Amino acid sequence: YIKAGKALVAAKKLARKLVKPGIPFLELGNKCEDEIFRQGAKLSFPINLSLDKIAAHYSPPIDDSTVVPEKGLLKIDMGSHYNGYIADSAITINIDGDPTLENYVEAARAGLEAAIRIFKPGTKLYELGEAIANEIISRGLRPITNLGGHQLEQYNLHAGNFIPNFKDKSHNYTLKPGDAYACEPFATSGVGRVV
Repeated sequence: YIKAGKALVAAKKLARKLVKPGIPFLELGNKCEDEIFRQGAKLSFPINLSLDKIAAHYSPPIDDSTVVPEKGLLKIDMGSHYNGYIADSAITINIDGDPTLENYVEAARAGLEAAIRIFKPGTKLYELGEAIANEIISRGLRPITNLGGHQLEQYNLHAGNFIPNFKDKSHNYTLKPGDAYACEPFATSGVGRVV
């Protein structure tokens, strides 16, 4: 997990340097994925480059002509693995530093940090969701309720248990030592669901 995670740290650092208006999505994606390989890890999924109202999961196809625009929010979600142990991590970049858009970035970051503070054996998954939602709602936004985090196992990216982005007591699994998860808060000013 540590080796996979270090590969993503390097790729995210590179992504922050590369994101400038006009860079093609394919170039950005290829360079970030190449960095994961340079770090000695492999891809656990193709890079996702999701712009503005596309909340997640857009991977540019081979003939994609999309370029980074002058302004907006770009979500970069990357996955690596080392011997099947998966790291799954994302960043959101406010392309031109728009203060209104920065609230979305901060809400998601604060939700993640709140979950990390209580992410330990004995915590229930819905408690993580409640912590995430409280931070997002306190910033005047809504959590996206049909996206969330997920359990990671060797060679299994979506291994089972789901971390909701709100308090949903049906997700009552209790964290145990050795569990690995990707925690994925999403903030929106919309209705709080993706289609």
